[in-house]
Amino acid sequence: MLSNNIIWLGVGELNPSTHCKSYDSPAAIFWQRELIHSFNRNKLGIISLSHLVFPRWPKGPLKIQGGLSRSSKNNENIYYSNVEYINFPIQKLKNNQLITGYINQLKQAINQHGIPKLIIAYNGFPFTFAVAEYAKKKWGLKTIIIIADQPPRGFFKSVEQFENLLSSLDGCIFLSWHYYNQMKSAVTAFHFEGGVSNGDVDQEINSIIPRVHGKRIIMFCGSYGKHAGLDSLLAAARLLRSSDVEIWIAGGLSQSNQRIGEVPDNVVNLGYLTQSELDRRMKIADIFVSPNSTSYSPNNNNFPSKILLYLKYAKPIICTWTEGLSPDYRDVLSVVERDTPTAIANKIEEVLAWDSIKYLERCAQMRKFANSRSWIKQSELLMKWCFERTLKS
Repeated sequence: MLSNNIIWLGVGELNPSTHCKSYDSPAAIFWQRELIHSFNRNKLGIISLSHLVFPRWPKGPLKIQGGLSRSSKNNENIYYSNVEYINFPIQKLKNNQLITGYINQLKQAINQHGIPKLIIAYNGFPFTFAVAEYAKKKWGLKTIIIIADQPPRGFFKSVEQFENLLSSLDGCIFLSWHYYNQMKSAVTAFHFEGGVSNGDVDQEINSIIPRVHGKRIIMFCGSYGKHAGLDSLLAAARLLRSSDVEIWIAGGLSQSNQRIGEVPDNVVNLGYLTQSELDRRMKIADIFVSPNSTSYSPNNNNFPSKILLYLKYAKPIICTWTEGLSPDYRDVLSVVERDTPTAIANKIEEVLAWDSIKYLERCAQMRKFANSRSWIKQSELLMKWCFERTLKS
């Protein structure tokens, strides 16, 4: 049994040693994995319960397999469990399957590892609130939720219903600066964006990275959905005057792979990448881009987690400004005030025109900013708030 553990309710394939092509945002998966491992480095055992995400049948498989696994690293007390469920085409039936699956996995986890100190959930779904209610009634357990996004349509009758359910939990952590400020008077709230991975951030960039086939590389990593701004980026690629530029796009599997269709000659659609291949590509890239739609209001209520992923590599980041970003980021990002193709193309051209001195100065600035937000430091702050909150309530 684990004597000092928490239950993590997540989404997607969270065991990094398991390769599974499910329909998840790479940045969201990476974010969850990093926090789990940071908690573990802070001497917490983790029992992670999650489910693999696919389009509803018949577009996706009918039966989604579950399974148990443990971290491949012997010094880590991290256990993973994927919930098995029938992927019904009717959302209500699928929700009921997930509720039953998560509660059964929770009971098994507690039978095997003992009663945890706390449940922490990533994003709010019907199963999240059902598990929290069940765990409080049966074991007196407290649940804190991390809100990365507003729930997709179809899970709740309205945003108001979802936000009312938040008040039934023991604490709410908001990644979005805007959503935190909007909700802090209604629930017990904490603002937390996440952290930046150690590694490349600690390695100073002393020279311009060698070009790939004579090209400068701009990289997009994230959802292929239209609200991530990929359409605007592809349109911007057609407007670029620089001929020595190649744009790489990488993301989770999605119907949008087919929706993208033909891409400009200066764009390479990498599709789904393994973690190691994604890391290799991001080390090569010269500039990163996050063109989230500013006209899509739910983007104000999430934090673009790809920003944290990009910061690890201490390279310039071109980013549209959404209200989910805290003011701290404005000075380190190369901000595009509007998400039009012309504005994005102009900002790309502006950054490409930097000389090596300015480029390296920005890299140094990014590295300093990233080091102040390491996962280990940020997770310590989060742990302190979570445990203080649960002791008080």
